[in-house]
Amino acid sequence: MIMKNGKKVLIFIISILVILLVVVNIILYMYMNGSAKKVKEQLDLGQQYLLSMEYEEAIAAFEIAIELEPKNTEAYLGMAEAYIAMGELEKAVKILKRGYRETGDEELKELLDELEQELNREPAELNIVQIDTSEFPNITVYFSLEDLEGNFISDLQPQQVQVLESDSDKEWVEMTGSLKLSENDVSKRSVAMVMDVSGSMDNSIGQLCMAAQELLKQMQGGGYYVSLTTFDNNWNTLIDYTNDISAVSNQLNGLHTGGGTALYDTLENSLYQALNQQGQKYVLAFTDGEDNSSSISKEELISLAEYYHVPIYIIASMNQAYWTQDMEEIAKESGGEFYAISSMNDLYDIYYEIFQLQENLYSFRYTTKQSDSECGIRVVYKSKQYDGESESDFISQKPIKRERVNNYAITDVQSSSSLQGYDLDNAFDSNEDTMWVEGVRGNGIGEYISISLDEAHELNGITIRNGNWKSRDDYEKNNRVKMIQITFSDGSQRQFELEDNFYEPCQVNFINPVRTNSLKIEIMDVYEGTTYQNTCITDISIN
Repeated sequence: MIMKNGKKVLIFIISILVILLVVVNIILYMYMNGSAKKVKEQLDLGQQYLLSMEYEEAIAAFEIAIELEPKNTEAYLGMAEAYIAMGELEKAVKILKRGYRETGDEELKELLDELEQELNREPAELNIVQIDTSEFPNITVYFSLEDLEGNFISDLQPQQVQVLESDSDKEWVEMTGSLKLSENDVSKRSVAMVMDVSGSMDNSIGQLCMAAQELLKQMQGGGYYVSLTTFDNNWNTLIDYTNDISAVSNQLNGLHTGGGTALYDTLENSLYQALNQQGQKYVLAFTDGEDNSSSISKEELISLAEYYHVPIYIIASMNQAYWTQDMEEIAKESGGEFYAISSMNDLYDIYYEIFQLQENLYSFRYTTKQSDSECGIRVVYKSKQYDGESESDFISQKPIKRERVNNYAITDVQSSSSLQGYDLDNAFDSNEDTMWVEGVRGNGIGEYISISLDEAHELNGITIRNGNWKSRDDYEKNNRVKMIQITFSDGSQRQFELEDNFYEPCQVNFINPVRTNSLKIEIMDVYEGTTYQNTCITDISIN
């Protein structure tokens, strides 16, 4: 009887334990299900925040998911992605290390290694020097690549370079093409040598020629085509592009000095001569003084330099520094560089430096699908040790020689209104202290300026000194033009947005030259002044 009762008690105890085990499992199951549901909710919330670029909120959501489930790989990846988007790579590395310790997941380790490599890279100096469209639609981009100490990086591999082009929607698209180092490129290279032979060069011409002779020796047998142009009041091409380097060398022996300094006209001619040269090319110019004889303006020359993307290297023997800013700007906008020297002996080193730079350019050649449009181009370099990036822009067309037009072609100007004392003639007198001001109430939206020309010309654009340039204070107090609409004689119209810039004129470039005998410039929008509603234009020139 006692044994029977003991057996019943044992069965009872076992039944209780089974029931308890079932209850515990149910509770655990319900807890795990609830926890998993909460984790998923936080992961989904984090992803939504990532998509809406609310990165701080995304980080908070992923952190909660990690607290609920410390081995959740997706949460660590999401938090790292948010930190990367915020530019906080060190924090992304920290969370990935934490995630890898918890999970051992290889995807986390792969991203961690990539970010640590990114943080350990040294910056490289990557500069786009030339964009050659002479064989359009084939485009060749020439770029230099140096470390921070100025040493050429010569072991670049194709997989380390990415070239992107922006389309009409400003979307960047990666281009497929071929990469070469200049010294391994058998295609020809063209150099336009430009030399100042004005009267002030009388005592320096010998040293200039000697330095040039040394440079020509470097070019022998290197696939170079060289032209030689001298200038005083006018330019004179002594040797057109030739691979007979000795012929160029011989011409240097008989140079004579005298006259003024028409540097800008000479550079314009050199750019036009370079149009028919395919491949790598640059202009190498020397002068000892400020331009005083050219008919082309600095702004017109800069516009050409931007359009043709042929680098101009200007070397100037320095006596006075006040005029060098213009030359620096011309060289920079072309992709070249300006050098100021205090002694003619410095020429040898500068010539050699430029020669070495051109010898060590990389080129990337690809075929564009765009035509007659403004395109951006970006070159990106990433290796285990370095990274660098550079952007530029170009017009997707075969370059053409542009007609030079200036305000001498203007026969008449009219405006819809003018404020008393600020007549339209002020906008065409090249005086920064006078300006045209529209004469209606409000901001002048819809007011216009009409320009008549002596005949139909191929216009490349217009230059506008926007606002009141009398002083920076006057500039800020009055309205400046933000958007203009230009109507041409055939009735076609184009709209352009102007920069709000007190220090530089606004250059409005037409993608293709427009043949017209008139322009109507209408104000569509303005940058509002702090005090007055008067919309001002200091100066307008056609080009």
